[in-house]
Amino acid sequence: MLNLQRGFKYYNIMKKHLLLLTILNILLVLNVFSQTKTVFNGEYRSKSLDKRVIAKLHSIEIYDNYTKVTVALELSKNVKWLYYYSSSNTYIKIDEENKIPIIGFELNGKITTEPFDGNSYWYKAKFRTDYLYTMVFESAIPPGITNISIIDDGDKYIGNGPRFIDCKINNPKPNTTEWDEFSIRKFIDENDDEICGIYDGVGEDKLRLGCIKKNGEYKLIYLGEKNKPSWWHEGDLKAELIKTATYGLFKAKYYMKNTLFSSEYYVTFTSGAMKINSEPFIKMYPIYDNEFQNSKWTGTGFAIHDKYIVTNHHVANGAKTIEVFGVNGDFKTSCTAKVIAFDKTNDLAILEVNTCNLGKIPYNVKTDILDVGENIFVLGYPETTLMGEELKVTTGIISAKTGFNGDVSSYYISAPTYQGNSGSPLFDDNGNVIGIIKSGIRDKENVNYAVKALYLKNLIESSDIKIPLQVDNTIANLPLSEKVKKVRNYVYLIKCSGGISMQSESGTNIDFPYTITNPIVTTPYAEHAEIKDITFEKSYTSVTIGLKNGNSYYSYCNVFPDTYIAANGKRYTMTKAEGINIAPEKTYFSSANGTFTFTLYFPSVESIPATMDLVVPGDSDWKFFGINIR
Repeated sequence: MLNLQRGFKYYNIMKKHLLLLTILNILLVLNVFSQTKTVFNGEYRSKSLDKRVIAKLHSIEIYDNYTKVTVALELSKNVKWLYYYSSSNTYIKIDEENKIPIIGFELNGKITTEPFDGNSYWYKAKFRTDYLYTMVFESAIPPGITNISIIDDGDKYIGNGPRFIDCKINNPKPNTTEWDEFSIRKFIDENDDEICGIYDGVGEDKLRLGCIKKNGEYKLIYLGEKNKPSWWHEGDLKAELIKTATYGLFKAKYYMKNTLFSSEYYVTFTSGAMKINSEPFIKMYPIYDNEFQNSKWTGTGFAIHDKYIVTNHHVANGAKTIEVFGVNGDFKTSCTAKVIAFDKTNDLAILEVNTCNLGKIPYNVKTDILDVGENIFVLGYPETTLMGEELKVTTGIISAKTGFNGDVSSYYISAPTYQGNSGSPLFDDNGNVIGIIKSGIRDKENVNYAVKALYLKNLIESSDIKIPLQVDNTIANLPLSEKVKKVRNYVYLIKCSGGISMQSESGTNIDFPYTITNPIVTTPYAEHAEIKDITFEKSYTSVTIGLKNGNSYYSYCNVFPDTYIAANGKRYTMTKAEGINIAPEKTYFSSANGTFTFTLYFPSVESIPATMDLVVPGDSDWKFFGINIR
């Protein structure tokens, strides 16, 4: 959102040791194809130490792992000896903080460092003849860098070669896309997917990536990092993910930090997390909170009557809409449902379906307590994004009569369950419902719990709704495969969308104007800045920000005209700013460690959102994601 720069800022460029300078005539295995080649034909010229010589930048060739720069020396008169002048202090300047050092000169397919010792020259060099020499630098110029300088920091004692400043080169970027964080968030809000999201790395770089799915294929999109290289931009493609035989595990076509391509990367997704090789990432969006607008999630439910369904409280809680799929085997259309009774303590909810008739169920609900070791099976819809919307069955035994920390309301079972199994029916060997799946322990396989059916019966009896439970069990003597066939039309995929209306705790609508002070920001990317308050008016929305200077007296800041807020799935671009100049104009701090406050104005939002973002598109580090309004 802001562009904070430092006047007279000192950039400490770490100098790299040229390890190859002590090794002469090192064989260089040249790549057959370069990424780009730019020929300049003398467009860029530089004076050298010898006044009789004009240096011309002849060509730049960018390969996968190195860069070659060819210089043409042009004489103003015939000379007996024409020496190389580029020293071991020569480098390609990418930006103020990044440079690529020279490693030697290419001669006959080899790298040599002899010219650094003053031992390479042309004898009887002639006027009006170009003499070419090629320098080799230790890495590729990153794709997308189209302006460079070639600088020799040597002196008259160790050689002082030509300097070519602000050279435009042909170096296209192959991995640009049209995505940005706003469009990724909007895509996620509109697409029910357990993998897609925004992930923050926990490593030193704090790499931020968005994961989207288009045409059945997943991609990782670069959104930023702590110390962002100038050649990476928001929306660049970071990786294309290729499915493997293991769900949640992908092989990646991955662009590394230097933008070189690698296929030696693997990406894994688990609940709320991602790993790229061994580097962990935490899923930051969508937020796992059913009260936030536009969130979507799934679970499982099962029929206990011709219009009543049981699921978990945490599946239905906070849902603005509840859709039931799979009634009579139909997954193309859905039935709407609403919560009529719930038990938050035991994580149970009963839904009423008014638009569909569920039919007569073939099983009953058994409240007797099973013994340890008895066989059980589970039906449900886990990980629908990865595993599809097909009913899944897992089997196991009763491992313990009590759940986590000795909870007497639950069974501990060995049957595997996953995200999306919440609300699944737990059957005994005879096909009686004996429990409802509710949870597991993250990162622990086969550590799963189910609420005992006795507590479902207690909920039914304590509610105002009289639900007669099925007495007969018509599947008791069938083999497991036949039991599943008979039961499948009574176990449902539950899809919920969140977002409660903007109301006060008393249930009345919140009217304009509405102001929130010092809001919590879920993911701030704005060093030295904080949001003081946000005001929603009928005619505008305003955001007041406090900014603190660092140690430099000459610091300045400004706000870009395309700054926007994102609320309710829409963008609202800034209309004016008070207390700060709009770029390219600058506002200077009055002193080191000084502070000031300014206000940005945006069009009015249609309704007060649960959360909103304050963002400037592109490469700005000033972004506030997930500002909590309520």
